[in-house]
Amino acid sequence: GDVYKVRKNGSDELFAVNVIVKTSRTAQRSEEQSRELAIMKSLSGKHPNLMKLLGWRDTAFNFQLFMPLYTMDLRKHIRSAPSPISFRNGKTIISQLCSAVAYLHENEFMHRDIKPPNILIKCQPLAAVLGDFGSAKAFLPGLPMTPKMCTLWHRAPEILANQEAYDLSSDVWSLGITFVEIEL
Repeated sequence: GDVYKVRKNGSDELFAVNVIVKTSRTAQRSEEQSRELAIMKSLSGKHPNLMKLLGWRDTAFNFQLFMPLYTMDLRKHIRSAPSPISFRNGKTIISQLCSAVAYLHENEFMHRDIKPPNILIKCQPLAAVLGDFGSAKAFLPGLPMTPKMCTLWHRAPEILANQEAYDLSSDVWSLGITFVEIEL
């Protein structure tokens, strides 16, 4: 979907709205879109480093997810830093992301697309929030998973090998690649 910065009517409060177009043939949410909404609703507000869903709206042609507005994503944060990210800031970001992923896994969800553009940053005070649950899924051991999930450069070896039997550790791999990007 496309994300827009919007202002609440009659106030100065800013937030983000993710507008996700429904399938053109049926004007219904796809299974993946419905799953994303359900996961966000079930996790919203339960962990400070997971994207909070403020609300949602269904229209005839799209559905809209309302979320807090963040300064930038981690990729932009890394690129805009005048010098490498300090050890202290890197440690803060990594700690918060580990906590978010641990919470997801404890609740038997896989994110399946952990990468810097899906990690939102607030600078004062420094906070990292894992967002974009479009690829997320409940993890049920033993059931095959969709191959080729996750962005190529953050994909775990078992997914690269087209194995359908990957598990929660693939998120940990993606998280590790993200750590390397922060450190470099």
